[in-house]
Amino acid sequence: MFALAPIAMVLSMSVSQPAPDQIKSVWEHFYKGQGKGAVLADAVLCKTVEQKDKEKKYDCVEELGETAAKGDTVNVWVAFLVPKDDKIETITVQALLDGQVRETKDLQLKGESWRSRTWTAFTLKKAGKWEFKIQDGDKTLKTMSITAN
Repeated sequence: MFALAPIAMVLSMSVSQPAPDQIKSVWEHFYKGQGKGAVLADAVLCKTVEQKDKEKKYDCVEELGETAAKGDTVNVWVAFLVPKDDKIETITVQALLDGQVRETKDLQLKGESWRSRTWTAFTLKKAGKWEFKIQDGDKTLKTMSITAN
């Protein structure tokens, strides 16, 4: 029992409590932000997305580092806040190799819960610097990169 107390204390210190105005802004967007679009909360290049465990389902459980092997699969995992009952069809993910667009995929998001999580997979077909751009129309929300050897 005593050995667990320091661990619990450290874990509780690593998660910051949001300010009340931050919570209110999230609630306002979720419940009254219909038509205002999705907000990107998190995005990572992921090796493994959980499919079975109910506690971690659809979470990225193994992120990729800075490099991968040619032929590996990269899951571009995203989490959005989507207004309740909204459907967002304007989000795309572009895969670029050495600055040249190689592939673009559409994402479908629904405001069914606080976190709308999804991913799309790309294969690193050639060696080089790969960039993955998450876009909403003309606006780039986030760019992540990995080098394939």
